Amino acid sequence: MALLLAGMVAAAGCTANDDAPAAGPRATGAAGPAPDRAHPVLAFVQPQRRTVMLSDAAGRTWLAARTGAAPPTKVVWSPDARRLAWLDEEGSAGTGELHLYDVTTGKPYSQACPCHGLGFLGEDLATLAADGSSLALFPPGFPAEPARRVPLAKGRGAYATLAAGGPDDVVVFAALPEGPGVTRGQGTLAAVDRRGTVRDLLPAKRPSTFTDALRSPDGKALAWGTADSGGACWTRSTLLTHSGRTATDPVRHLPDDSAFRRALITDRQRTVSSFAWAGDGVTVTYGPLQTCQVLGPDRFVSYYVRDGSRTFLGTGMLGIALGADGRVARLAGDKSSLGLTRAPSGVADYTGTLTLTSVGRDHTLATGVSAFAFTPAESAGARPTEVRVSVPV
Repeated sequence: MALLLAGMVAAAGCTANDDAPAAGPRATGAAGPAPDRAHPVLAFVQPQRRTVMLSDAAGRTWLAARTGAAPPTKVVWSPDARRLAWLDEEGSAGTGELHLYDVTTGKPYSQACPCHGLGFLGEDLATLAADGSSLALFPPGFPAEPARRVPLAKGRGAYATLAAGGPDDVVVFAALPEGPGVTRGQGTLAAVDRRGTVRDLLPAKRPSTFTDALRSPDGKALAWGTADSGGACWTRSTLLTHSGRTATDPVRHLPDDSAFRRALITDRQRTVSSFAWAGDGVTVTYGPLQTCQVLGPDRFVSYYVRDGSRTFLGTGMLGIALGADGRVARLAGDKSSLGLTRAPSGVADYTGTLTLTSVGRDHTLATGVSAFAFTPAESAGARPTEVRVSVPV
């Protein structure tokens, strides 16, 4: 059968390219004029080259900033896409470093941050104190305008992290100790507003595991990945979505079509390698367990889910995201005769070649990419178009 899907998505999925010189400070994704540095649409991380890069709508790239020895696993945009933020990987004490890139000036700013997680609370960048007792809010004028501390009405503990931002509140995940009714890695999800008020998002005694979370473009709904563990090589991840309003159970989005079965993704071993909001739907990629299974590109399958329906996008992509005006970003696994290319230990699980499709043309932005994110306006502008995608039965 055929379905309609947002973006210009090819049914065959993606294939990886060989390694090539990675993007540098100047435009590399597309030939022609200099990049439109005032209007980036996409950010991405190259962990081995220790860079955070930006791309405009034409696929022209430029350097935002160089990273430390432990590159970020994700980057977050301000609502107006005038600032980009990330954290260096921190230890349990939260002794990482906070980085802010100003798109208008083209300058980065860094400072030590004993914090866990980050996201934008409206126009303020928010982080959670390492002890889980308060938020730190960094206004648009920071560092000229000072940050302020917001104590939480109920502390979330030292094992909590700020999972996602929002216009009126942020989402905090707090791990619980194992015990009756609580298995390894489970915790609570709560919304925290500017006054420090804490509002539970899950029903009492219904904890969830957690890997990463994203707020919908309108700032209401929430999507996150789980990591339910039965042992070192028995972890299964599932994409969940939640209205973000009352304390209710989330909705599971787990495929069961022929593409999913051919990828040999089981109920005991699977991972969510990537997900991203696209309008009021979500793109998601499922794959094998990185540390315990073979990472062949045909074992990664991607879908678009919305209102309980699911559309198959293709195989061979580590991640896919939809933007405005039909733009599509795809991360295809760099591969060798032995399977997907792994990044050096401590850098990333694996990396790939990032391609941006814009106005019907494919632009290879860079190789060795581990994470990427469209701006909020791009994600909000993703709309279904008359593109036919074959769905296995």
